[in-house]
Amino acid sequence: MQKINDFFHPKTKSLENETQSDSQPVTQSAGPSESIKITTPYKDPYSLKPLSMTDTEKVEFLTAKWEPFDVSFPAKQIGSSMRRLNKDVLIQNSWMRYSVSVDAVYCAPCFLFSNDPKEKTFSRTPVSDWKNFGSLILRHTRSGSPHNHCMSLADHFLATELQQKKSIIDQISSKHHETVQKNRGILRKIMRAIALCGSQNIPLRGHTQDDSNFYAILTFLALDDKDLAEHLSNPSTVMKYTSPDIQNEIVILLGQQIRSKIVNECNSVKCFSLIADEATDRSTAEQVAICVRFYYENVMREEFLGFVKAESTTGEALAELFLRALREFGISVENMVGQGYDGASNMRGCRKGVQARIRELHPEAIYVHCHAHCLNLAIIHASNEMMIRNMMDTVQEINFAFSYSAKRTHQFRTSLEATPHELEKRTKLRELCETRWSARGDALYTFLASFDVIVDALSNLIDEGDTKAQSHLNNMLSFPFIICLVTAEHLIQSTTQLSKLLQMKSIDLVEAVKEANVVKELLQSERNDDTVWDELYAKAEAIANKHGVVIQSPRNAQRQRHRVNVPADNVPQYYKRAVFYPFLDHLVAEITDRLLVPENRFHAQALIPSRLQELTNQKQADIAQHYGVHLPHFNQLDKEIKRWKTRWQMSDVKPDNLSTTLEHTNPVLFPNIYKVLLILITMPVSTASAERSFSAMKRIKSYLRATMGQERFSGLALMHVHKTFNFDYDEAIRTFIDAKKRRMILQ
Repeated sequence: MQKINDFFHPKTKSLENETQSDSQPVTQSAGPSESIKITTPYKDPYSLKPLSMTDTEKVEFLTAKWEPFDVSFPAKQIGSSMRRLNKDVLIQNSWMRYSVSVDAVYCAPCFLFSNDPKEKTFSRTPVSDWKNFGSLILRHTRSGSPHNHCMSLADHFLATELQQKKSIIDQISSKHHETVQKNRGILRKIMRAIALCGSQNIPLRGHTQDDSNFYAILTFLALDDKDLAEHLSNPSTVMKYTSPDIQNEIVILLGQQIRSKIVNECNSVKCFSLIADEATDRSTAEQVAICVRFYYENVMREEFLGFVKAESTTGEALAELFLRALREFGISVENMVGQGYDGASNMRGCRKGVQARIRELHPEAIYVHCHAHCLNLAIIHASNEMMIRNMMDTVQEINFAFSYSAKRTHQFRTSLEATPHELEKRTKLRELCETRWSARGDALYTFLASFDVIVDALSNLIDEGDTKAQSHLNNMLSFPFIICLVTAEHLIQSTTQLSKLLQMKSIDLVEAVKEANVVKELLQSERNDDTVWDELYAKAEAIANKHGVVIQSPRNAQRQRHRVNVPADNVPQYYKRAVFYPFLDHLVAEITDRLLVPENRFHAQALIPSRLQELTNQKQADIAQHYGVHLPHFNQLDKEIKRWKTRWQMSDVKPDNLSTTLEHTNPVLFPNIYKVLLILITMPVSTASAERSFSAMKRIKSYLRATMGQERFSGLALMHVHKTFNFDYDEAIRTFIDAKKRRMILQ
């Protein structure tokens, strides 16, 4: 408990020159008319009138804090002594307010709230009696004094005012937050509607904005969303964010989000191959599809990155376009280890082709000719055997006749319904399309399976006066046609599954060559197996007998120009030598030349644990020479291979393919081997991913939508190709906000 003596200090004979931060030393007593150079953080109470003060001024007066540690108050004569205010008293009693102008002290709560006419000390009358200051304080703060009541009033006043101010700020902040969340929710639904249209290839625009598919979807969503309904229907809404410009902006933004995710995953692997192809769109613009192939988290990926418009199709221009597009997309081009294109001269040319131009800048990017194209070319070239080619032409003519005539198509379906054949629910013939890799085998199978139906339909068309039906029927009902049809269908069907396999994203070069070799061995074994030919001939003979076709071999011509004169003792032997052997041998030779060409980079497949016995010193040297530039620790390769062999000698179960081997390879223990296998599995096999993107291009850029801009087209293509992509709409909204200043409150 404080004693009265605590409020005073001993009398000093002389005044020390004391200073404070913003004033000169003060040594004399001051009255109301005399200025004292002491600064307080509150207004001088002597000049204030409580009744005219605002609530804000009262709050500032009550809450102001001042601790005058470095202040020397003026001294004045009181009695026989010089006395001054003790600064510690002000520090200990926060309710005191010092008046500089009168060198006296007020009580802040009593100054503002006291209405007791008997108690004016510290309220209306400031205290400057420093001699009796302690006793005056004790009297003023005694229990039950008006001071305590004023303190309570001051506390209540501050609590009310500060809470009210805080409440207003909170209300404003809460209202702003609510508006932001509401507007972001509306924008999120607009983005989702655009993403739905893009992924499902639904045209966004209509004849007018109000009858567009996009606006119809938003209107449908608004049935269960009050905020969206109000946003769309309110005529005072300035920015509805449904205009074509906003649509384009969001389409591009969502497409970039898809691409960014793919690019980040591709760059993290630091090893990829470029797959590209070109095609003409509906507006006759040359479009280039850019895809990347990379091995990410034990999965082989081939991802479409977008379409780029090509102004020129020369090798130099396309190479520059490919590299520029990859850099703009964010791909680290220095990580490219392979290129995959079709066999066009401007792509594969060894001097001026795209692959040659790119290898000048990136020698490690090895070119691989699309294996699916190679297989298709093998079948096309093998089909140039004269009798096979004639059969193919006849099949194509009949397919066209039934496909592009409503009357003939109706007759074909009528004949099909009258037979027990179901043709696997097929109701029309298939065309021999040279660009659809598996179409030939499928078309021949359908034609052969519906042979009876076609004959019946042509016969009915002849009765109805169709002039071309008789010619088609005569070509069909000849034994050379029948035996060629049966033979070609059987041999080409042997390659159908290989063609489908080569189009898979998960296939690698090692597996592709392995399966191509299987087909080759199968065909060679059938050549040496007489039962295969006997079964084919018996099948053709049964068809011929059913339709009254004479089975005979063509007569020998003295000059062999348009028919095959082969020595034969009988009809089966003739067609075996004239049709079966030439077509089979030609097909095997084409597959061998196009798909089974040995190259040094394939020697890395000897690192597969189940094939380590094939890893000779020469192959090991070829691996070091071909992959050395990519290896992180080239000098350790030999020792690493020795440890690799020892590691798998100790294992009973050995992986037999690249994918499984990579899953069981620790990149820390075997960094060089892991890199070699990673490069080998990343090498492109086919351009099927780029070809599939062109199918999307035809659906998106139809004749009704041929004038859309390039960025919009590429964004829609990304959404349509990657239709299962999960968009981060919060991130999309942030990107949308950061792009430029928006009129809608979004943050």
